[in-house]
Formats: sequence, C-alpha cells, structure tokens
Amino acid sequence: MSAHKTPLTQNEDPPEVSCRIAFISDIHGNLDALEAVLEDLEEQNISSVLCLGDIVGYGPEPGACVRRIREHCDYTVLGNHELMMLMLHSGMAADLGPELTPALRRALHQLTAKDREWISALPLGVNLEEFAIVHSSFFEPPIYHYIMETEDAEACIRDQPAPVSFHGHTHVPMIWEKNGKAVYGVEPGNLPTKLNPNARYCINVGSVGQPRDGDSRAAYCIFDPLEKTVTHRRVIYDIAWAQTRFEGTGLRNFDRQRIALGD
Repeated sequence: MSAHKTPLTQNEDPPEVSCRIAFISDIHGNLDALEAVLEDLEEQNISSVLCLGDIVGYGPEPGACVRRIREHCDYTVLGNHELMMLMLHSGMAADLGPELTPALRRALHQLTAKDREWISALPLGVNLEEFAIVHSSFFEPPIYHYIMETEDAEACIRDQPAPVSFHGHTHVPMIWEKNGKAVYGVEPGNLPTKLNPNARYCINVGSVGQPRDGDSRAAYCIFDPLEKTVTHRRVIYDIAWAQTRFEGTGLRNFDRQRIALGD
C-alpha cells in the first residue's frame, strides 16, 4: 500500500496530562455503534476524544460517521480504509475486490469534497508526548502491519515515539507491555489496568463498529494519564436496527451478519 504524504505529526498542544482521554477506532460506517459510544462518553468525564482511523469501509453510513468524528474528535489518524478510498478516488486503484470496493465507493458517494479534503490531510500517526497514536503500528506505519503476535508488538514499541501508544486495526482489544526485554500481551477486563511507569506499552483500543473478539458490543478505551490507568469499555447498541441500514445498499450480507457475532 502506498505511503501517505503526512507520515507523523508532532502535536504542538497536547491534551493536559490531568485529563481523561478517550480513543475510538474502526467505526467502519456503523453509525448506531458510534452514536452509542459518543453517548457513553458524555458520562465518563472525558476531556478529549481521539480517533484512530477506519471510519469508513464495510458499513452503510460512512458519510455520517465521518461528520460525527469531525465534530467530536480532537485528533484523527488515517486508517487503511481511508487510504484505499483515496486511492479509488484518485484512480490509483480501479478495484480492490468485492470485499472492499462497494463500501469504499459508497463512502466516496456520501462524503463531501470538504470531507475528502479533511481525510486526505490526516497523518499516519501523532506524537502527543505523553502518548502517541497510530492506526496500525509505529513499525512502518504506511504498510499498516497488524499487531497480532509478540514480535509485532515488540516492533511497534521499539519504533513508537512515546512510552505508550494506542492503535486499532485488528478490532481486538489488547494491552501489550514491554518490561525489560520481555514483551507480552494481556486481554483487558472491565476494570482499569494500572500501567507500570517503568514499562512501555502499545494498546489496542478495540473496534466501535465491527468488534472481532467474540463480543458484539461496541468497544473503546479511556486513558487517565494522571492515574496511569487504561480502561477498556463495552457499549450495548441496537444491532438489529444497525443491520437494517444494510438493506438495499449492495453491501455484503457477511458484514451485516458479523456485527451481531463480534467476529
């Protein structure tokens, strides 16, 4: 996949370290899941919301989702589905296959010129000093590597510009920790996870719109820099209604079904 022109942004005005920060990722055109998460955020004493990409793709309401993200998120990075959409729009890719092309073309149809301009200017990653954000991995960000194994996490942690990084891409919540030479992953529970100040972390925040960890509830993550805790949250939404939005769109029934399965 081609490199994006804005590889990494050094933020000049990072969020205050005393404030709780929320991370959302992989919305994939699922407006109902996104709305449920945004409603849940209102009750969590959040100062800043960051989006880790893949707003479009798979789902039926990419245009509305992009505009919600533009309204609510302080920082957003470029997901691989946004990049593929831009490639289609520019003619760099005529067809990306039946799994991807219909949803990406639907996104192009729903997005305004200002939406596309906003997306085209998104960076691959942002360094916010206390932490950093990326869609996939800080190891070769333009390639969009998946962090699935210990070696993947180790590469990201090695190259990330801050002690803690947050990512999405796999749709599976996970906390990867490097303490000394050892790197290991822990599946997060419902309670806050205390971070070791002497360790380095890359943390998968899960997916809002298409979870793949066997739990169909929308997922997102909260970081408290003052308390040094990470909390992964799950939010119930009306999946049956979300599935009706696929009707008559020409999108895959597989993607309609999988949001109910969490797979």
